[in-house]
Amino acid sequence: MYELFVLLFFMLQMLEIYKNTGVYWFTGQRDAALFNSKEPEQLISKLVDVFFTKDIQQQSSARGSGKHDALCPTTLNECLSKSICFCKIKKNS
Repeated sequence: MYELFVLLFFMLQMLEIYKNTGVYWFTGQRDAALFNSKEPEQLISKLVDVFFTKDIQQQSSARGSGKHDALCPTTLNECLSKSICFCKIKKNS
C-alpha cells in the first residue's frame, strides 16, 4: 500500500513550467505533451490545451483582439517559451 501511495504522489506531483513563473503543471501532463509532440506547433497546441479549457479558448484569442479577451499572458508566454526551447533541443538532436 505504501509503494502505491509513493507512486501516486510522484505521478501527481506538480512542477513549475519554468522556475519563478507561478505556472504549474502535473508531471504526467508535461511528459505527455513533450513526448507526443514532433513539431513545436504540436507542442504549443498541447500546452494551450493543458492550461486553457476549450470554453476559454473559444472565447479568447492569444493576445486579445476585437471582442475577444486575451489568454493569461504569463501562462501563454511560458507555453511559447517551452515550445521554443523544444524547437532548439529537437534541432540540435
